[in-house]
Amino acid sequence: MADAAKSGRPEGMGLGSLRSGFLLVVLVFIGIPWYAGLRLLDLRSEDAMRSAAEADLLNRRDVLTRLTVLGNPEKRYDELMSQLARTPLKPHALARRAAALVKREQGALELTLFDADLRIVPLPGLSAPPRRASERFMRALCARGEDPQPKLLAAFGGDPEAARLMAEAPGSLVKLENAFIRSWGGWWTVRTRAGKPLAHLVAFVHRGKIDPDLLMDRAVREVRRLIDGSMTVGWLHPFEHGRVRPADLSWPDGLGGTIASIPPDVGEFEWQGKPVLLVDGSRGERLFAIPRDSRQAGRESAMPAYVLSSVCGILALAIVLFGPAVSVRIGLRGKLTILLASGGGLLLAGLMLTALFDRTDRERILVDEFKQRHLRLLARIDDDFLSELFPALREYEAALEKAGAAGRDTAADVVVRHIEPMVAKVKSILNGIIVVDAEQRVRYFSSGIDDPRKAGESRSFLNDVGRSLMLEFQNKAKTLSGKRQDEKLITDIIANTLYYGIRAGRQIQFQKLMNQGMIVYAGVAGGTSRSAGAILLATHDSCRAQRSYLARVADRWPWAKEGPRFAAVPIPPDPAWTAYPKRSTGENLELRRWRDRVAGERLPIHGFTCIHGQDYLLTAVPGTRLDGYVLMIAQPMSRIREWTVALDRRMGALSLAILALVVGVTVAVATRLLRPMRHLENALDDIRSRTFKARVPLGGVFELDRLGERVNLVSEDLRDLQIARSVQEQLWPEEEIAGPGWAVSGRCISAADLGGDYHDWAVLPDGGIMLAVGDVAGHGIPAALVTAAAKVELGMQVRRRCGPADALTNLHGAFGEQAGSFRPMSLWLGIFDPESGVVRAASAGHPFGILALPDGSTEFVGRPGYPLGSRHSATFEEVRVEMPAGSCLVLYSDGLPEAAGCGGEPFGYDRLCAAVTRLRGLPPADIVAKLLETVSEWSGAPIPADDQTVLVLSRPCPEADRRGAA
Repeated sequence: MADAAKSGRPEGMGLGSLRSGFLLVVLVFIGIPWYAGLRLLDLRSEDAMRSAAEADLLNRRDVLTRLTVLGNPEKRYDELMSQLARTPLKPHALARRAAALVKREQGALELTLFDADLRIVPLPGLSAPPRRASERFMRALCARGEDPQPKLLAAFGGDPEAARLMAEAPGSLVKLENAFIRSWGGWWTVRTRAGKPLAHLVAFVHRGKIDPDLLMDRAVREVRRLIDGSMTVGWLHPFEHGRVRPADLSWPDGLGGTIASIPPDVGEFEWQGKPVLLVDGSRGERLFAIPRDSRQAGRESAMPAYVLSSVCGILALAIVLFGPAVSVRIGLRGKLTILLASGGGLLLAGLMLTALFDRTDRERILVDEFKQRHLRLLARIDDDFLSELFPALREYEAALEKAGAAGRDTAADVVVRHIEPMVAKVKSILNGIIVVDAEQRVRYFSSGIDDPRKAGESRSFLNDVGRSLMLEFQNKAKTLSGKRQDEKLITDIIANTLYYGIRAGRQIQFQKLMNQGMIVYAGVAGGTSRSAGAILLATHDSCRAQRSYLARVADRWPWAKEGPRFAAVPIPPDPAWTAYPKRSTGENLELRRWRDRVAGERLPIHGFTCIHGQDYLLTAVPGTRLDGYVLMIAQPMSRIREWTVALDRRMGALSLAILALVVGVTVAVATRLLRPMRHLENALDDIRSRTFKARVPLGGVFELDRLGERVNLVSEDLRDLQIARSVQEQLWPEEEIAGPGWAVSGRCISAADLGGDYHDWAVLPDGGIMLAVGDVAGHGIPAALVTAAAKVELGMQVRRRCGPADALTNLHGAFGEQAGSFRPMSLWLGIFDPESGVVRAASAGHPFGILALPDGSTEFVGRPGYPLGSRHSATFEEVRVEMPAGSCLVLYSDGLPEAAGCGGEPFGYDRLCAAVTRLRGLPPADIVAKLLETVSEWSGAPIPADDQTVLVLSRPCPEADRRGAA
């Protein structure tokens, strides 16, 4: 006990240090690894639950999407017919399947089957339609809806425009002008895998035969059979509040009312601990899907991992707190070894935890990088589509530029000569190209269409548009009539659109012309004014151009075993739109599901999918220029997982290397640092006890030697400061003095251990009172020595009965010999005569004293002068003032008026004078305390930035006068 008290250490420190070190080792090497391993299992469980929840949400969304398709008549029968048309069966086998479908739909669907030669094929068990009308209707569909006797077409289609409308959209249902019978119609071509036509299907859907509520009930039952009870699916009628359908199925109590009360903008909510997904149907009905298993059960399954992790942490603490008692005091070597080993163990544990916990995050980061990379790549593929037309576009521009330079009369001939050799290169995607001269004459036409009739239609259409466009540039175009009977209204509108596009610098435009997507190039030779000499107008088939471009992309794609896969799945059902890289790509159900989602939302979608038994990260975007396709890139997940595992292995190897390095460094450093650290500990204990006797021996580790030198210097400086502080405090006046009708008090607050301010007062042999306040430049021991010398010298001068000016002159000479100009000192010196109340004063560069008179006015006492020791020679002027009863004289150092406030503004002389005036009637000691308190509140700092000294000489009023004044 005595040794512990003598050394300054608390009793039992050895046992506490041992327990602390042992606790740290146990936590680092036992508790943290156990807790980390169990927490890792917990994180894996949470990640699996999160992935399962995301997959469940995606699955429920797909199920409700499927339900909306099956519950909508147009979408339902469009999909049924598309599935039937994708079956490459011979006509008689296809007839049996078509007959079964018609019977199953109970009169809502009417099907007619034709073979490849457009002859009708009877459906077993069903009555055949009129052969002549039906076959004529089929021939009209192949002829783009045209027939010289439209009434015969109406006999089969129910509407004279039915053939034209259906011919414009092969492979899909279109809405017809009929009400309840043949409300929708469409036709599909059944092809072999090689693309050869096998048969044709013509379908009509009768709205009058469909009950929308029963159709939705039927769709729910079909979906429930598909999902096999994995979730609960149903719907609510918009006009039957709270009633869940189908009505013949059992539903939980309160489910309908809860769903009906959910606002329309809410897509998912919790009900009895289960997430409920909502989707609105086309008629306002609310479709819902609820998973069979609750996510809360998943959370509860994770609780054992939390409990086991906590138990492991408690066991690690119990090893230290309730283990065998240790009575051997641990030494410095043990402390250092435990410290460094624990630090290295923490670093190793951090790396291991990073490798374990961040595995999912690293995989997610890699996935995000691939998503961004795939988006950029697909955007570049989409943007580069026009490269398919770059050769032709460059030739178009060059032809118009040459024609513009040739002159108005020959511009058309120049354009024709330039583009004629080039047309053959782009005929595969060229619908038509014309050149119109300044006289609105068509000078050239060419087309890549093999059908003479369609080529003639294209020529007639382009001729009208080209002439109207030339009239626009010549300011001869007629005002648009707006009448539907005007046969040239459409061509005039198109020409007007192209005209303003050319003027805006958009020679290339994407438009739908002649019921198909076109890439239109329109340019003018000779400027956009009346000097236009020729018009070049070219239309390119967007479908053929996109197919040609995507075939080139697929051919150049870097196909590798574990590399990304590219796919382009067409949106239109028309067989002319081919999937890439193979036709079978468009038949993959998973890719078609992704295509439908992207085509419906028109936004990029990322996700995980399984194709042919392999997991992929899939990115799908709708084409902007490639508007007929959904573009996809699939990255195999096996490659991403390989990169993650490789990083885990590198992290493990690095952790083992760090562990070996930590063990070696711990042994070496503990041995090397033991002795110097013991010496440092002893020296610091000596400083703490303020004896300042111990010194750190040098020799050993260079850095510790430098630290030892600094400890020795600090010890010496602290010892010197302690001595100097004691001397300086002894030089200050010990107590206040007072006499009849006067009193003196003062105080100094130093900004450092040794300040540079000086203050003194004394009673002279002749009864006068000597007052002095000074300030030496700087702080510390040199400034303290100067103040000590000033006190001695000043005492000698006043004993000689020198006046203030003479005393300052003699002090200045002494300072010049002793301190030079390195430590100049300002000093205010005054002598007060109690009999007369007169103060004689002189100032050596010090702030003037403030005399507060009884009437509340103030005046400064002093004359300008140079600080002591600042110049070789100086003179000082003496001033005499009378202090009436009730006045006080305040002397101070510059630390008061220069004290900075919170905003940097100094306290200033005005505030100081005001404070003196306010406090003039108080005793001197109170005036000193209040002034220092006021300045401290202004600066807001407990320790001033500069020394602050205040000395007050007060002449109180007689008692009677004081009562009268009161």
